[in-house]
Amino acid sequence: MPRKGFNDTEAARIKEDLIHAGRERFGKLGLKKTSINDLTEAAGIAQGTFYKFFDSKELLYFKILKQEEEAVREMLFADFQSVTKMTPLQFARILSKALFLIEQMPVLTRVMRTEEFDLLTRKLPANLLTEYEEEDPLNFSSLFNHWQLQGQMDKSLSVDVMNGVIKLVFQLSLHHQDAGEEVFEESLTFIIDSVSEKMFKEGKGKK
Repeated sequence: MPRKGFNDTEAARIKEDLIHAGRERFGKLGLKKTSINDLTEAAGIAQGTFYKFFDSKELLYFKILKQEEEAVREMLFADFQSVTKMTPLQFARILSKALFLIEQMPVLTRVMRTEEFDLLTRKLPANLLTEYEEEDPLNFSSLFNHWQLQGQMDKSLSVDVMNGVIKLVFQLSLHHQDAGEEVFEESLTFIIDSVSEKMFKEGKGKK
């Protein structure tokens, strides 16, 4: 339904402009330092118009965060499902591709690198947070179960643990300085390769 005063096309354009402005400014300045005025100026609309689309800047931030997480999830599932028989090498390549994609997601990257999510959750409705926690966009249990049933993934491994491992790898990928910039890429590759070898026992070394 179009917002009052705008037709469908105009409303869609303004909403996308706000999302674009939010992605840019939240990524650079963070939630606290970004004002509604910053967002509306960038989108070329009056400040009061913002509230016709989002009740708060926190809800805009949350929408962008979910969009970025979903983009990563969709890419991972598409690439995982495109492989008939998963091997350590293939899994490592797909995981590395996902980590590169995350680096291009300014809000998701900021949430993973800082404590900003805690600030965000204080301002969001409880029902949204409950739904978000239940969704868990980085949960790959269905794929892990499938690979175990197919005999491609080590059946002795806990699916819950493997989900935790993948999340930890994503977190580690954002801490360049902790490992040291000069060895970061090689260190991360070592971790990804080790995880992949542990998870997939067949087809090692094959493309």
